[in-house]
Amino acid sequence: MAWILILLGLSALLLIWLLASRRRKREEGE
Repeated sequence: MAWILILLGLSALLLIWLLASRRRKREEGE
């Protein structure tokens, strides 16, 4: 069952990274 927690953690980090990358692009003006 531990792998489920790992998948949830990785998916959460991926979502945060995507949101951060979008914000950076907006600030740069692209």
